[in-house]
Amino acid sequence: MKHKSEPAHVTKLVKYVLVGLVVFLGLICLYCGSLLAPGSRRADDDATADGVDPVLGGYVREDGDFDDLFEDQEHNPEVPKSIPVCDMRFSELIPCLDRNLIYQLKLKPNLALMEHYERHCPPPERRYNCLIPPPIGYKIPIRWPASRDEVWKVNIPHTHLASEKSDQNWMVVNGDKINFPGGGTHFHNGADKYIIALARMLKFPDDKLNNGGNIRNVLDVGCGVASFGAYLLPHNIMAMSLAPNDVHENQIQFALERGIPSTLGVLGTKRLPYPSRSFEMAHCSRCRIDWLQRDGILLLELDRLLRPGGYFVYSSPEAYARDAVNRRIWNATSDLLKRMCWRVVSKKDQTVIWAKPTSNSCFAKRDPGTLPPLCSSDDDPDASWNVFMKACITPYSGKVHRQKGSGLVPWPQRLTTAPSRLEEFGISAEEFQEDTSIWYFRVFEYWKQMKSVVEKDSFRNVMDMNSNLGGFAAALKDKDVWVMNVAPVNASAKLKIIYDRGLIGTVHDWCESFSTYPRTYDLLHAWQVFSEIEEHGCSSEDLLIEMDRILRPDGFVIIRDRPSIINYIQKFLIALRWDGWSIEVEPRIDVLSASDERVLIARKKWEEMDSDTLAEQIKEHFKYDASEAPAPPLKQPFVIGVAGGTASGKTTVCDMIIAQLHDQRVVLVNQDSFYCPLSDGKLEKVLEINFDHPDAFNTELLLACMDKLKNGQAVSIPNYDFKTHKNIEPGRKINASDVIILEGILVLHDPRVRDLMNMKIFVDTDCDVRLARRIQRDTVERGRDIDNVLDQYDKFVKPSFEEYILPSKKYADIIIPRGGDNDIAVDLIVQHIRTKLGQHDICKIYPNVFIIRLTFQVVEHGLGHLPFTEKQITTPTGSVYSGVVFCRRLCGVSIIRSGESMENALRACCKGIKIGKILIHGEGNDGRQLIYENLPDDIASRHVLLLDPVLASGNSAVKAISLLLSKGVAESNIIFLNLIAAPEGIHAVCKKFPTLKIVTSEIDMSLNKDLRVIPGMGEFGDRYFGTD
Repeated sequence: MKHKSEPAHVTKLVKYVLVGLVVFLGLICLYCGSLLAPGSRRADDDATADGVDPVLGGYVREDGDFDDLFEDQEHNPEVPKSIPVCDMRFSELIPCLDRNLIYQLKLKPNLALMEHYERHCPPPERRYNCLIPPPIGYKIPIRWPASRDEVWKVNIPHTHLASEKSDQNWMVVNGDKINFPGGGTHFHNGADKYIIALARMLKFPDDKLNNGGNIRNVLDVGCGVASFGAYLLPHNIMAMSLAPNDVHENQIQFALERGIPSTLGVLGTKRLPYPSRSFEMAHCSRCRIDWLQRDGILLLELDRLLRPGGYFVYSSPEAYARDAVNRRIWNATSDLLKRMCWRVVSKKDQTVIWAKPTSNSCFAKRDPGTLPPLCSSDDDPDASWNVFMKACITPYSGKVHRQKGSGLVPWPQRLTTAPSRLEEFGISAEEFQEDTSIWYFRVFEYWKQMKSVVEKDSFRNVMDMNSNLGGFAAALKDKDVWVMNVAPVNASAKLKIIYDRGLIGTVHDWCESFSTYPRTYDLLHAWQVFSEIEEHGCSSEDLLIEMDRILRPDGFVIIRDRPSIINYIQKFLIALRWDGWSIEVEPRIDVLSASDERVLIARKKWEEMDSDTLAEQIKEHFKYDASEAPAPPLKQPFVIGVAGGTASGKTTVCDMIIAQLHDQRVVLVNQDSFYCPLSDGKLEKVLEINFDHPDAFNTELLLACMDKLKNGQAVSIPNYDFKTHKNIEPGRKINASDVIILEGILVLHDPRVRDLMNMKIFVDTDCDVRLARRIQRDTVERGRDIDNVLDQYDKFVKPSFEEYILPSKKYADIIIPRGGDNDIAVDLIVQHIRTKLGQHDICKIYPNVFIIRLTFQVVEHGLGHLPFTEKQITTPTGSVYSGVVFCRRLCGVSIIRSGESMENALRACCKGIKIGKILIHGEGNDGRQLIYENLPDDIASRHVLLLDPVLASGNSAVKAISLLLSKGVAESNIIFLNLIAAPEGIHAVCKKFPTLKIVTSEIDMSLNKDLRVIPGMGEFGDRYFGTD
């Protein structure tokens, strides 16, 4: 018995010990948890005693409370002490619409299809992990509704549109503001009158375009500065104003600054990020879109987006002009829309209005094989994120076909009425109403917490970063705001509910940057957004920096998420400069709460920059006979010859070289432009002419043009039409450049042409591949019959290749197999070209090679800040090429005499440029006296490059700039170029002239007691001219 009882006793004792140990450990965990658990606070009782909101249980941090955050930064390595501020040149950066990124990543977008205006996001390792700064002198935007008609010029210092569209009343510069009279390309007298005219065309009651609330959502394509959308708002019509970041400089930025619903986007190759059947009307007023391209695929995209019976308002010359070209476009467009079953509702003056069918009945009556076809049943018309457009018609579902309409009630009832498409998500009308009520309560509590720091009309542009069913936006219906509802990609289908409620929004992946300008939203609301991106492995820090980019100074963020996420974000408030004011609250749990949630509301700090009140008067002018520095001897261009068989990929290789040499001035000369025009007699026997024979080209003219280009002269290249075989006036004018690429099948055949070249390239491609490409090119681009193409190939092309082109291969320095597919060969060629460009005999021209090369780079960078217009040209092969044309009204002004050291570089970059002179004499340490000035008479109408290699105290620069302003030069038209600057000089200039641009190569430490830059370069003029 005794032996049997001992094991039982021991077992019982072990159980007691284990239970006691578990209890002890549990108490320790409970204690530690009270200290460390996310969101738990030991001072909750004290907070309640201090008057915390009894509903939300939140508290407001005082300024002193941020000491805790500083303490965290000292002891927690995960807490950033600061986030750097980006360079000022990134003030308007849109990471996924950055044209420079396309060049850097060596992408090859199809310019004719507008792919360069579509999203191309940087990979994580190329992202800018810095805060985007506002422009110098930035002001808090003018509040709505006054902002509809005026904005601060300093916030968007781009006035190009004001002059370009001056006859159309887009915008007018008025002192420190830019005014918007409400005009547009086809409504010079105001959008309000134009809107009434449209209502009358449609015979809507009381001339109201909203048609009793049945017209609510409008898509305005190519919207300009969105005045059409602005004047629709009083009619209770919400327009999504859409335009690309193109030649119309910052048009969407102006629209958002005005407080008008708008976004960046383009009808290119991918669907717009909106679900099907979202808009009652689409509008295009001279939007310059080729609606007929690619079998009408862009009109078919509008068809996808329009609701049953939706309208397409088209105001453009094609609708009314009587010339042959516009008549042809009108007839083709009418034929296409007729096959799409659209009908003309009204046509008057400059405008025509079509209506989309309300059912599928018309499609069944079309002849078999009619194009465009109906989309297949497995196509999802609501899929819109990174989905390519399809050239097909989206048919209606059986339910929509039977009801012959959208089934939506008029606005404003539709905002709170459950739409029928909720059934697709299994959401009942009761659940929809409950969602609306919950968000009304949530928003009420948000406003309750912010009311002590929010001024009247503080908010206009609002973004809901995870819109769900649109409850947040619906709760703001009584506020004078508009909301961009963003549906994450995994919930993109719910965006159709947003539009069915009469709201607007877009699909977006928050692992990427949003397609908008910096500083465009007053309030960002992020519900469970950070939890969402963490599940996808994306960076919370990247999202915080992106939110800061699009948030205006003095704007607010409302972040509602798990306590652990809120605690983590709290640590970034100081680094983000979101510590102007903040509050963290613990909200009530409701049916939408996925788990325990916290709400963080923070305000972005904003500090207005000071500006100097310096005032200087122009004293007596004295003539000073200073001789201008002589122009440097001519710099010879680098000439590259690219030859190869027909359709071998020569043009592709040239395009790749040009793209990689984007920082050089490069021109392309096609040998095809120098075909001998055919007489009428020869045209009758055109099929008997060998166009691949050397005698088919006017080689003498080619040599003459190349000789002029090599000698720095502009030339006019013939514009040869391959369909008429004649030259078309005017020719194509090209200027001398650093690099000249001469491309053609026989450019290596003639020894006189070969002798012009510094590098000779032969593109070698398989003959079968070349034949296939030639057939496609000549039939599609040149309108030829395939039998004629094959006959010509056998009779002339192939024999000429073997007799003339292939033998010239032996003269090539470089042979590229596979043409444009050989990226490695092209990269090596570009490296060699760059090396050769750096080995020009500059030392014979300039005494100091380092300084001249540096000056060249500063001048070239400065030229990159000049305004430009986009221009499309048609190449001799019929292809459309999009390029840019920089402003031509340009001059230089050098501050004698150091500034004269930069003149040679400016002349080398801009042949024949006018250069004025200013001589300023110092009086003590601060005073400056104007001694002499000799400026172009028309300088007020020019952009000015001000030259002075050293910016020290800034006194001379301020004096020179003040003189230019007194001559009528716009401050924003001045670009100050220098090599070395001191911080004191930059402050002096930028504070007094906030819209002027400074381009420098180095910012040194400071100034010494003699106001000289340290470490600096001594007296620059003496050292350069050898007079020290």
